[in-house]
Amino acid sequence: MKTDFSNIYKKREMLTVPVLMVLAVALRFWMLGYAPFGTDSMEFYKLALRNQSIVEFWKNPPWMNQIPLNETLSLLMVKIGLPATPFVVRLPFAVMGVLALFFVWRFARLRFGAGAALLVLLLAVFNPYQIYFSRTAYHYSGAICWSAALFLGFWSMLEFFQRNEAPRIKQLMWWFLAAAAACHMHMSVWIVAGLQGLLLLVFGFRLKGSDRRRFLTKFSVGAVLLGLLMFRWILRAVQEVLKVSGENGGGQKGASASAEFSRLLPAYFAGENSFAVALLFVFFAHLYYFFRSDFFC
Repeated sequence: MKTDFSNIYKKREMLTVPVLMVLAVALRFWMLGYAPFGTDSMEFYKLALRNQSIVEFWKNPPWMNQIPLNETLSLLMVKIGLPATPFVVRLPFAVMGVLALFFVWRFARLRFGAGAALLVLLLAVFNPYQIYFSRTAYHYSGAICWSAALFLGFWSMLEFFQRNEAPRIKQLMWWFLAAAAACHMHMSVWIVAGLQGLLLLVFGFRLKGSDRRRFLTKFSVGAVLLGLLMFRWILRAVQEVLKVSGENGGGQKGASASAEFSRLLPAYFAGENSFAVALLFVFFAHLYYFFRSDFFC
């Protein structure tokens, strides 16, 4: 639903959006080579300094629970002739940090209108966490970027389902490409892509006649290709879980999952306070209304 005051901002966004994006680039690229060096960025820098073979790195990745695509992005900068400097190593992640803002703005623009999109972009440009991750050579900048693209693709298809139409091949390809990229960025995205895929499958079965047949055929092909692409990494992750959980393993580290979930859910939503709990009730009320709407009946 687009806000009533969206039309007021349509003329302003021609100037405001470019200005905000220039500010976003400045905040993420200014003195990028001099940003504090964490241990993870040091690992990326070390790989670039020794000009690590990309093929060998993919054949024998050093970690069981990570996919080496992020390191490959930094290595590609060196392979094309750029010097192995802190700036160059971080460059792909700063680019993805800016690209993530475009995906977020684009989603808000299509879904809620120009006014809401400008507010969302303003908040995102100055978000300290996103700025930090965009200036760090590690997995999180890409995870944010391609998760935003994944979310944009999902809601683009949802609009077709709301009209009882099958999404076009363009929307399907976008979602699967974004899912592949996001899942290769960080394992935390796997559950998001899986749940979105399950919802798309449910929506597809609600279509009628030829629309349902066409969508399910295309979706099945995409799901098989994505599954084949991810099979090696899913298998390695399962092997790692079994290894640390076995008799000779060290066991999983951390506190009780239920206790952590009850603590982190309100914390990540709005903070660990009574206001956060109230917002959660509002959220679940809206979620209940959404699933009770005509779209799910």
